[in-house]
Amino acid sequence: MVRLRVTERASRERSLILAVGPLGRLKTRGLALLRDDVVRVARGRESGVRIEQIAKNFGVHPMMLQRWLGRAVVDEGAKLGRARIESVEVRELRKRDRFLEQGKEVLWKAVVYLSQAYLSGK
Repeated sequence: MVRLRVTERASRERSLILAVGPLGRLKTRGLALLRDDVVRVARGRESGVRIEQIAKNFGVHPMMLQRWLGRAVVDEGAKLGRARIESVEVRELRKRDRFLEQGKEVLWKAVVYLSQAYLSGK
């Protein structure tokens, strides 16, 4: 586990512990916390503070921070697009749809098999 210390000048000092996986990628829970903190700091920045500087302080790429800020605007409903919650719902509905399609296919095969067995038994 790698510990990253994230500080904010505008408010109290906070530390954030992020678990880093074997390939150096942040785990989802840690990434969500980091994303929320970085977006909050970027939105509340003072005039003259550039997004690039905030991204550098947090150790993320400036374009990633831009994407996170854009996603936050969409999630709030201020801009058209699919919110994160909607994306999760769509993913779950597609998963359920695949499951139901598989069940339908199994039932269809069972009907075919039983009808053949019934017809050959006469």
